[in-house]
Amino acid sequence: MLWQVWGNALKRVYCHEFALRLLLSCVDSHANRHGRYIKPLFSYKADFYVRVFVQVIESQREVQKTTARRSYVYDCVGCHSFYLQKVGKHTPGTQHVAPGRGPPVGRSCEQCGKDFYIGGPIWSDPIHDTEFLSQMKEYVVNEGRYLGTEKRMTGMLTLAEEELPEVPLFYELSTLSKTIHSTCPPLTTFRSAILNAGYQVSLAHVCPKSIKTNAPPSVVWDVMRRWALDNGAKLREPDTVAGALLRKESTLQADFTLHPLAALDKYVLRFPPNPEPNWGPRLELVVNGNLNPVMI
Repeated sequence: MLWQVWGNALKRVYCHEFALRLLLSCVDSHANRHGRYIKPLFSYKADFYVRVFVQVIESQREVQKTTARRSYVYDCVGCHSFYLQKVGKHTPGTQHVAPGRGPPVGRSCEQCGKDFYIGGPIWSDPIHDTEFLSQMKEYVVNEGRYLGTEKRMTGMLTLAEEELPEVPLFYELSTLSKTIHSTCPPLTTFRSAILNAGYQVSLAHVCPKSIKTNAPPSVVWDVMRRWALDNGAKLREPDTVAGALLRKESTLQADFTLHPLAALDKYVLRFPPNPEPNWGPRLELVVNGNLNPVMI
């Protein structure tokens, strides 16, 4: 399998985006062997597969910068905080690429005190090209009225356009809430708190409850802690993950006032329902009588 050869996969909430980035890293690595590099145009996960569209460009100068486009991921075993460590560091305006310096974390997590999983390396540059997405969306809107999946394609392209391009991976609200045994905040409320703190936030196209943000884990957990304590979360034992997180002193005063950019356009079908009940991979009977799993 891909991850056994080209990187260590992490089975976390962002596993589908991780798979996309692991695949892009693999494709770029193969291109580098022939003096080429890749420019991702559109990368997405849908149903039971991931798919990437890339432009392959010949340039030895850009190949030298390839390590600056990949990162290792440190993911906390307890609280799901994650940090990225660049494999290489490129000096803008030059061809110099130095080895990455790190790690970006200590031996234990600053939020809950647990250890880290290490995954990757993954592609940590943007996975979409905004101009390409804009052209695709314009074509679908103008020419896609005869297609039965027009709304689904428009929603997917809108999600990809809205994703923060420079922010790999994401958090998931229900997972954060489960970690500290709290009720789950409304998506708009949590997005407002992040925006009011001066950071950016968006959805990820692979998860309807995702929080993709350039805010550090400390800010994410300050917001989550304030919500939990204001909504009746019980303090757990100090040696548990939930207890450590809820007892930690916050450095940010979370503001849940509705932000004008927090709400999403409700007329865009971002995450359509499955086309039929029990949607998933099935078994098809082949001619010789043996059952082989196929995607239909």
